[in-house]
Amino acid sequence: MGRRVLPCPCRACNGEEAEMDTYVYVDVLMVLNYAVTMLLILCCSRLSGRMPRRSRVILGSLAGAASSLVIFLPYMGFILSTLIKLAVSSLIVAVVYAPLRRGAFLMQLFLFFTVNFLFAGVMVALWFAFAPQGMLCFNGAVYFDISPVVLIGCTGAAYLVLTVANRIFRGSRLPASVFEVKIFLNKKNTRVTGLLDTGNSLYEPFSATPVMICWVGDLVEILPPQVVDSVLSGEYLTGKDLPLSLRLIPYEGLGQAGLIPAFRPDRLELSRSGHCHRVERVYIGLSPKKVGTSDYNAILNPDLASVPI
Repeated sequence: MGRRVLPCPCRACNGEEAEMDTYVYVDVLMVLNYAVTMLLILCCSRLSGRMPRRSRVILGSLAGAASSLVIFLPYMGFILSTLIKLAVSSLIVAVVYAPLRRGAFLMQLFLFFTVNFLFAGVMVALWFAFAPQGMLCFNGAVYFDISPVVLIGCTGAAYLVLTVANRIFRGSRLPASVFEVKIFLNKKNTRVTGLLDTGNSLYEPFSATPVMICWVGDLVEILPPQVVDSVLSGEYLTGKDLPLSLRLIPYEGLGQAGLIPAFRPDRLELSRSGHCHRVERVYIGLSPKKVGTSDYNAILNPDLASVPI
């Protein structure tokens, strides 16, 4: 338990600054802000269509919980507290969503900071309007003096609501997540049907270029036969000389990890509802096994459709 005497710079009494005695329990402060940060990350992820790994969400939430300790610092004012909040938001976005190219990072940061700022605004408005006992908004941090049992119960209820909403929302958006993809390579082209999968967080590690996944058999119209045979047989691991440069990209998912061969096409064209979006910065990972279902045969990285179409 920590005891703080915090000046309230926004409330005056006869022109003099009033003071409030506030007990801040560090364990409640950390757990509360951990839960709030996690909900903000999940909300931001759902809005942006990028669903990070659970471990990254946990690390980002821990960073948010640690940042709540600014509540123990002297009053910093709106500008300084906003700059600190922006720096913390940048750290959380980097931890949760990296690697992202600069434009995508700035858009994700803007979205997360906006969601964070709106939440803080609601809390400040609630504090000024009703001044609930045991609630404190200070230096951009929020504190509620509630029991751990109530806190755990509210967190569990919020998680349940988000889970149900996520399933409903995901089911309603699935049809809109399917694109017709035209792949161009060496004056040839072929078409596949791609699913925009928020679980596909695969990037080429050196350039942070997003990767889409296709079965190599669906690209026989544009790939040299030697490349198709090499991928199906796994001989690309031996350094065999091929007419098309392949790059091995590490992946991890569904309890498996390994390397997937990938090449860089001339460009992609993503089409849906009569609109077309051109992509030139992309790698195509070649799977030796069939991908998808009868509705789609390629898996798209969310960054490939970051421009609405």
